[in-house]
Amino acid sequence: MYQGNLVAESVGQEAPDGIGGISENSPSPDQMATKMAFTNPCPTNRVTTTSIPLVMNNNHGWSTQLDVMDTGPETCGNGNNVFTITYYDANGNATGTESYAVGEMHTVLVPQGGKGFVPTVGSATITSNDSLVVTTEEVLGSPPTSALFYSGFSTGPNGAVQYVSGPTAFMPLLQLSNHGWQSGIAVQNVGTASTPMTLYVNGAPVLNSPQIAPNASWIVYPVPGSGTGTGYITTNPAVQVVAIANQVTSSSPAGSTYSAFGNNTTIPNYDDLPALATNFSEGGSTWNSGLVIMNISTNWHCYYLYINSPTDQVCLAPYASYTWYPIPGQLAGLWSSYVASPDGGSSAAIVNWIGTQYGTNDVFFTYPGGIR
Repeated sequence: MYQGNLVAESVGQEAPDGIGGISENSPSPDQMATKMAFTNPCPTNRVTTTSIPLVMNNNHGWSTQLDVMDTGPETCGNGNNVFTITYYDANGNATGTESYAVGEMHTVLVPQGGKGFVPTVGSATITSNDSLVVTTEEVLGSPPTSALFYSGFSTGPNGAVQYVSGPTAFMPLLQLSNHGWQSGIAVQNVGTASTPMTLYVNGAPVLNSPQIAPNASWIVYPVPGSGTGTGYITTNPAVQVVAIANQVTSSSPAGSTYSAFGNNTTIPNYDDLPALATNFSEGGSTWNSGLVIMNISTNWHCYYLYINSPTDQVCLAPYASYTWYPIPGQLAGLWSSYVASPDGGSSAAIVNWIGTQYGTNDVFFTYPGGIR
């Protein structure tokens, strides 16, 4: 086990116990794609920073592509509609910058792996005087045979703050040598001071980081352990972090990335789950969903799964998780649902879509539950 490389090299043979992602050669599940739109007024302070926990430059064939969309109205601009990407190494040292002029709803594709100042594995920030939505694509090969997607974390005053976690980041599902699947994590310090970090897996501390400088990321691959588990990161209480978890295997192009959750969620909370599948057929594939719920409270709490009515209940210890797979009690079809805690527990949830074609698990997709 080593730290600093987030791509699997071991060969797996079977699909993991609950995973998400997408593979290139499989039918595209258009109705499963999650689209986010942010509406921003014209604020006085227009500077927005978007944090990117993981960038790669030909890391065992993986490279990064950033899709940047300017969503601010041009009438808000000051004549200087640009965004600047700054790349950082593992020590938080800026290794290079590049700037692009953008316009309203204009998408800029950053060339993958073509810049000598992009670290093999590192992090990045994107600053702008306008509202941005950023999608990060980790692509394997050229032309790509696999892609993992996650949204950038907007931490400036002009952007929607997503999953900014404060001193703790929660990951409901980690693959721990699970049928050949592995998880890696990237945790970026978005504060202003250096901080050590500790990774907990299934409630126990397993790794400690060195001091992580502002803008740098702590990258761990593989996460140690076996089977599946839950994870969380703790840091200096005065520092904020953002994090992602990858789930990959070299035995197929399938894989996924999801954003970690923060401990600033409302208590009690509801996890909205707009799409769950039970033997749902489309495009030649049959889809099933797995739902993973994690108790991110400091006490025991119970959680109800609602699909039209209460469907199932589970009670969890602090930082423990539970997986519903397959979704209980449903006929074939597509369902919307939510998870709620009657006794005031706070939770984090992800949904895994698993698509099979010709008897092979070949399409994986993950989305986070919406918290309200």
